[in-house]
This record gives sequence, structure tokens and C-alpha cells, in this order.
Amino acid sequence: MRLVNLPSGSKMEEHENPADCSANHRDHCCSHEEAKRLADGVDEFYFGQADRVPMPDADDHIGRFTYFKAHQWGVSVAEAGKRSIAQLFERFQAGTSPVVVLTAFRTELALPQNRLSNASIAADIRDLGWGYARVKGTFVEMTKDDNGKEQPVRNSEESIFGFSGLGRRKLAPVVTKLMEKYRQEAALIMLPKPQEALVLSSDGSTFSLGPWPATVEQMATYYARMRSGPRDRAFTFDAVGNDSVMSRWAVDVFFKNK
Repeated sequence: MRLVNLPSGSKMEEHENPADCSANHRDHCCSHEEAKRLADGVDEFYFGQADRVPMPDADDHIGRFTYFKAHQWGVSVAEAGKRSIAQLFERFQAGTSPVVVLTAFRTELALPQNRLSNASIAADIRDLGWGYARVKGTFVEMTKDDNGKEQPVRNSEESIFGFSGLGRRKLAPVVTKLMEKYRQEAALIMLPKPQEALVLSSDGSTFSLGPWPATVEQMATYYARMRSGPRDRAFTFDAVGNDSVMSRWAVDVFFKNK
């Protein structure tokens, strides 16, 4: 094994045998093609080759943070997003407090306006004294083109994962008030006791979706059901942002130097 200098000035381990590149140390290794291509697609970048991926929009804070972390870790943007999702789920599945998932996105609004609304709901959650994470995901549904051929249509959506110390009875009215403010019909609540995931409707009623903790895939299914829409519409969680002052500063410096 030897150290490899990267364009960023950091170093990574390079193993003689690609089989030695296990998942638990990929944050700091390695130069083999098998390890570099941690995500599919010819447009992925790795090891500093960022010009292959379009720059995120200035208001895409989650996208900018993911792009920054991909550079920092020396992996593709898609892989950086997957890692951030895995870290988030590890965090809140190990917790003992309820988790609330909601969004301010509305289909009739443009993406910039929806992002502003989500920033506002994040501020409201912060004012409540809760911890939170901003999460990006994608809805995919099949629609027919002008020739009658089915084509996948992808729509980005961002949500807020809030970490509350309130019990179920006190939690529901607070979340219902947020839904009313941002004109939402439902939110997700994950309860540690009993261990279940619920949909909370704007009228205060609830129904159970299934067990909690859940896998990332199960959670994506729960989110899709909470958001309603066509039954065959699929959803995936793609990446997690970081609103801390230090993270925002680091990301801003990174993009100013691009």
C-alpha cells in the first residue's frame, strides 16, 4: 500500500489489490478504477475531476454541500449523497426522540420559490429548538410523450427532518400548525415508543405506515405515501445538506475559488 497525492493536496491510500478496498475505509482510499467508480454513469466525477458534473445552482444549498463533500472525500457526487443519507439514518435510527419529516414544497410553485419556503420552515423548526437536516430527494413517474412512448419524468423535492424532544401528544399540534402555515396536507412522524411510522394529516388524524426504525428504501416509500400522487410514483432520498455556520462558510469559500 502507498499514499497517492490528489489534486486537492490531500493524500489517499492505494492498495495493490482492489479487493482490499473495503467500504469502511473508502473515505481515505484508493486509486483503483473499481474503487473510484462508486456510482454509475459516465458523467460522474472522482478525484477532483469536477468539470464533468454541472455546478449546482446558487440556491441549491444541498447540492452545493454534496458537491463540496464529493471533492473533500474524493468520490462521485452520487456517492457523496449516498454517504450523507446513510449517516443521517444512522443518526436518527439510533435516537430515542421522535423524528418529524415535512416539506414546504408545492407542485404549483417554481423550484426557487419552493426552496425559499423550505428555508423558512427550517428556520421555524430551529426556532422551536429542534435539531434538523435538509434532505434532497427525487420523484420519478412514467408519462407518455407525444408518440405515446412512456418516459421517466424526474422532479426534485426537498424535505426537512426535524428531531424533537416532544412527546406524541404535544408534538402533533406543533406539526399541524406548521402544515397549516405552509399549506401542507400531511407530515411523517417516527415514534420510538411505540416503534412505528405515522402519517399525520392536517386535520390532526393519523394512520400507521409500518415499523420504525426503517431502511432508507422503506422510508422513501413512507415519504411517497405521505405526499400522495400516482401510486406508481417512486421516490428516492439523494443527499443531505448541512446548515451549520462553519459548513456554509466552507462551501462558500470552496465555490468562490472554483
